[in-house]
Amino acid sequence: MVARVLLTLATRRHVGKVLAVGIVCFLAITSFAWAAGETKRSETSDKKDKYSAHDYTVMVRPTAWLVFVEGKYETSGPRDQSLSLKIDGDLGYKDPYPTFSGEARFRWGRHDFSIIGMYFDQSENAPINASFTIGGKDFDIGGVADTEATVTDINFRYGYSFFEFEEDGFRLGPTIAVSYTDLSLELTELTIAGIPTGTQASFDDTLPIPTIGVSAEVPYGNFLFSTQFGAFYFDSGNFEGLGIRAVVGAIWRPYDHVGIFAGLKAIYVDLELKNEVIDDLTFWGPAVGLEFRF
Repeated sequence: MVARVLLTLATRRHVGKVLAVGIVCFLAITSFAWAAGETKRSETSDKKDKYSAHDYTVMVRPTAWLVFVEGKYETSGPRDQSLSLKIDGDLGYKDPYPTFSGEARFRWGRHDFSIIGMYFDQSENAPINASFTIGGKDFDIGGVADTEATVTDINFRYGYSFFEFEEDGFRLGPTIAVSYTDLSLELTELTIAGIPTGTQASFDDTLPIPTIGVSAEVPYGNFLFSTQFGAFYFDSGNFEGLGIRAVVGAIWRPYDHVGIFAGLKAIYVDLELKNEVIDDLTFWGPAVGLEFRF
């Protein structure tokens, strides 16, 4: 299950920063939204048309996400001694990893229907001197261990806004979603004391993960500021997890049908396993992309 750490959509200090930035941005955006709404009610129809220019029927947004993977995996060894491994240290995941994601959205009045996809495929190897048991297999690594994780996540989301750009100058409302996440994880002993081995522990499963959240959008000139939060829970039978998805960003729209997106994305989760604990794991990092809307 060490490899599972690499997937589980990372450490308290960064999660705190991500959540703090997200919450501040969310409060600022929603406060600005209410203020904008009050202002909008007294504006002319020409001004309303300017706000409605940020609306669309179909939107497509391919995005490059620079992902940092962090967190801590705690388990016990063969004599019940405690063992703690840092994903970004002990397992070698120290560098950011380019990951690609995309979103397609259909907007009908106050209703949004979205499909959001993400693909992550990385492997690392690092020297480890530890003994532990995973899935009934004993690992006594005094050399190099290889870990690999592949994650394919497809999120189907519905959102409703209590407000509209044309009438209120902003959008704000709840979201519900379910994601189908395919996990493929593997740990391999490459060497023990310099001697090659082939001992492996692997996991491959597809999990439906429900999510509820909130979304807000506020335009300002050619910019559209947005934030999305979602909380999720899942139970695979082998482990259960509770976490959040968060996106905070801005879109610059110099043309009617083309925009540039920049922001911060994060997936945070706490996991509870039968004999193991995964503390505050997060995939997080900056994201940039293009937006096409019609």
